[in-house]
Amino acid sequence: MRITPLLLTACLLMVPSFAHALTLRYTWRKGDTQTFQYKSNTSISRKGNPLKMTFRTKARFTIKVLRQLPNGAANIKLSLKTLRLKMNGIQLLKLRMIPRRARSWNGIVDRRGRIQLRHMASIYMRGERVYVGMRKQSLSARAGVKTSGGRVEVYASISQKGRGLKTYKTYTFRTKKDEEPVDILPQDLLKMMELPKGQMKPGQRITASMPMMKMTTHLSSVRRGVVTLKMRIRPQSMKTGVSVKSNGQKTGGMFGNMPSMGGMPSMGGGKEDPSAMMKGMLGGMGKGMPGAGMMPKIYVDAVSVFHTRKGKLNTLTCDMKQIIPSIHMKIHVKGTLRRR
Repeated sequence: MRITPLLLTACLLMVPSFAHALTLRYTWRKGDTQTFQYKSNTSISRKGNPLKMTFRTKARFTIKVLRQLPNGAANIKLSLKTLRLKMNGIQLLKLRMIPRRARSWNGIVDRRGRIQLRHMASIYMRGERVYVGMRKQSLSARAGVKTSGGRVEVYASISQKGRGLKTYKTYTFRTKKDEEPVDILPQDLLKMMELPKGQMKPGQRITASMPMMKMTTHLSSVRRGVVTLKMRIRPQSMKTGVSVKSNGQKTGGMFGNMPSMGGMPSMGGGKEDPSAMMKGMLGGMGKGMPGAGMMPKIYVDAVSVFHTRKGKLNTLTCDMKQIIPSIHMKIHVKGTLRRR
């Protein structure tokens, strides 16, 4: 499942500014270490295929701040401390199966919680077997995260029927052009840690209606410095243009005055042209791409609890579903992230 950083950021940038409202920001200090407990259930099914794969992941990881950057962002190290991955009830991966050198990887995080990691552990489905491996990614301030060369270091594999578990010490393969891995620590869930760029009042609800998608961000409550933020994404029929409403009222002119993407690249237009960026996100539709009815449909319900005084995330729960009509596939992920 993929919610692109560009799409999520574009939606969150639509949150306008209001006087006497809250600005939510993370605080990163050198030497700080935060510990998170992560649990998820992932199911993958295809129409006409009786085999349904379910993955259960339990992990504990830490985020350590290595260096604070001038703009409030930070260099971080994410380290896996415990990991258990089961497929259809069978143990597929444990932490000890991953080399020590691959249990930690560096990255960058800014004050809005946008994380870029240099490595990502993922699940790959090839033929009759399921592989678990680590892919390297390159970081760019202008382009975000990009897979580097498509090389995957594989640690284990098992048949889709849960038979013939194999472990590897020195086995690699290259990703295929259109291959969509399922992340063990889903990047989609990590993206949900991202906070709105603008300000919001308690109770305020922002709805951004975009081509093929509608996103609602709701600051549902504030109590003793602890904020509950809800996000909802639903598909909708293909339409042109973008409209943004705050508590049911159109904000008007939002795209013309919307802040720049902060170093993210243009997607078909000027560097700081949001309208051109949106056109680029949909570029090529009708030119060899599947019709709107065959495009993936994304459903997201996420709730994050954020401590404004500490500048830290307390909990995040997310229910993500993607339906891909072109290959009759459905991916459903339920995940919980909790700071200990």
